[in-house]
Amino acid sequence: MILVGVAAIALAVVRVAASLRRLRAAQAGGDWDEQQVKKIRAQGGDPFRPYDVDFFFGVPDEAGCQRLQAALSADGCSAVDYRPLPPDRGTGFSLHARKSLRLSVTEMQEHSTRYRALAAEQGAIYDGWNAVSAA
Repeated sequence: MILVGVAAIALAVVRVAASLRRLRAAQAGGDWDEQQVKKIRAQGGDPFRPYDVDFFFGVPDEAGCQRLQAALSADGCSAVDYRPLPPDRGTGFSLHARKSLRLSVTEMQEHSTRYRALAAEQGAIYDGWNAVSAA
């Protein structure tokens, strides 16, 4: 009976650990980036041609937008713009940046990791990216 109880506890610990590992990976953006790249490729996306990738951020104030805009421009992003959020969606600003990239899982994961850290420096939130697949 004790052996069954110990086995049940061990199984519960393993399940909790696996769930936490998946959650951390999802929060790091790795799984999401991979899913997005696979989705675009499944829709006929060409992995060898560059795409205009749109990156999105939520920023608390205009000064943070200006600092983040400068950092993203220095990183090669073009068309960096921001606008205040509509009152019904909250406070702060929505910032958008575009960069031409080939869509590889590792490259998109690296961008997400770097942009998440860059956003955190400004007290902002990195909200992910999107690219339109080839028709």
